[in-house]
Amino acid sequence: MLGTSVRNDALATLSQAQAHMPHWRTGVTRAAATAGGLALVCSVVLSVPIAERSANAANPAGSGAVLLGDPSLDLIRNVTAASDQKVISYTTTDTAGQYLRLAALPAFDDRGFHLTSTSLIPLPLREDPPEVAGSSSVRTSVKIDNLSSEYLPMPWVPTRTDIADNWRYDPETMAVVAIGDNRRSASRNLEYTVTSERLPDVENWLPRLTDAGRPNDNGLTLDLPDDISPAIRQLAEQVTSGSTAVGEKALALRNFLRSGAFTYSTTVTPGTTLQTLDDFLLGSRLGYCEQYAGGMAVMARMVGIPSRVVIGFLPGKKVAEHWEITTRNMHAWTELYFGDDIGWVLIDATPPAAVGGPTPSASATARPSSASAEPTVRPPTSAPGEAPPVPLNPTTVDTPTWILPTTGGLAALLLVGGGPLLVRRGLRWRRLFVRTDQRRMVEDAWAEVRAVAIDRGVDWPQGSTRQVAAVLTPELDARASRQLNDLALLVERSRYSGEVVPAGELAMAVGIVTGAMEKRWAKPTAWVRRWWPRSVWPQRPSS
Repeated sequence: MLGTSVRNDALATLSQAQAHMPHWRTGVTRAAATAGGLALVCSVVLSVPIAERSANAANPAGSGAVLLGDPSLDLIRNVTAASDQKVISYTTTDTAGQYLRLAALPAFDDRGFHLTSTSLIPLPLREDPPEVAGSSSVRTSVKIDNLSSEYLPMPWVPTRTDIADNWRYDPETMAVVAIGDNRRSASRNLEYTVTSERLPDVENWLPRLTDAGRPNDNGLTLDLPDDISPAIRQLAEQVTSGSTAVGEKALALRNFLRSGAFTYSTTVTPGTTLQTLDDFLLGSRLGYCEQYAGGMAVMARMVGIPSRVVIGFLPGKKVAEHWEITTRNMHAWTELYFGDDIGWVLIDATPPAAVGGPTPSASATARPSSASAEPTVRPPTSAPGEAPPVPLNPTTVDTPTWILPTTGGLAALLLVGGGPLLVRRGLRWRRLFVRTDQRRMVEDAWAEVRAVAIDRGVDWPQGSTRQVAAVLTPELDARASRQLNDLALLVERSRYSGEVVPAGELAMAVGIVTGAMEKRWAKPTAWVRRWWPRSVWPQRPSS
């Protein structure tokens, strides 16, 4: 099932507010008062590492401004899936097969390429095909099997479809999106026909284009983060230095990425963050389709060509008279804009040989990254404001008689010294293993991840759960990164759809993520953080 996410200002505000919701972390007084009652239970609580799960979230879709789900979040999982399941079959008048498109990601910042809000309008699609000599009309009949998505796989450029009226489309990206209560699984078992316009091979006409034009998006598809590496701009200008027309520049960039300078590999950090693209373009030059697409889009913007990353499926394999698409055919590519008469043109920078076989080719050739980019999240070098704990064994404590004149004083010292640890363990137990309502369990799982990060000295990022995950995942291993992204999506799905989530799977996901956090942000003063965890004390809200 394709993963999706919600990303807007309201959600960001909600996430921040809920991140600071008080549970039992209201200061030393409550910590001390609760510690005695929790002691027996908390002393046996341990982390629970467990198996991975897939997650998906959903959002309302209909008329007016909406935010759609992001199908890129399950891309690497599908590309590297152990089992290769057929999800789509189709017949087409195009003898070369069809790329089937799900969604376009037009916005780019330090977190990578992502969706923006849009307005969905009723079908039919606009019938204004690109004006390129040699274009042809293609008819494609699609049958979807076990694919649950709010997006309808569509050939590019679609002009007509006979899909039912519970679908809308985004006029900016031409994504076709479901509405209604069952939108998350609306694509399952559908059959429909699409008429699309197929452009001739880009090598035959693209080099002649002298002007890229500008789409009506207020510069969105040309925007670049301020802190992007100047070396990437220098690389883009160097690659295109021998080209004058924008079409020539586009092909020069694509051919550079398809050259032997890069190696296709699925063993890299997923996504298109500044760190991953910096490593892909300037460092290891290892990556899979998402990084090829992101690298192409970024360098295109640097030479003045509007761009966006697109998620969908490769044409698949022809079997008799039809084509079959499997989970491993999920793919990312780039679309570049070349004026109103032509519009957005599909450019796939991934080497065809790397994705044309039954499995991705280059995992065995992976080598460690040589990039030395600064991490997104850097824990402080010390833990200001934390006092050392008092040992629990009273026989090892050299206690001045003027401090602890009575047995009651010794008990108070033990409570203050061990109380925060007991409270922390009790909170973990309650969050992960005490069954409450479904939404509360999901929120508690996210709160536990946040607490572990804070305990390890990490400043919790601002923003929605998806934005927080985007900041933290580059610091974690691949398995924990996937689980953190999944958990962030589960939180959003729970808040907006109320979907039931198995509690055991939540505990497993938290175990994987927090175990990686504890390994990544290990500290020489870990014993101090264990006995006096920061997360049990009141946290100052992020500004």
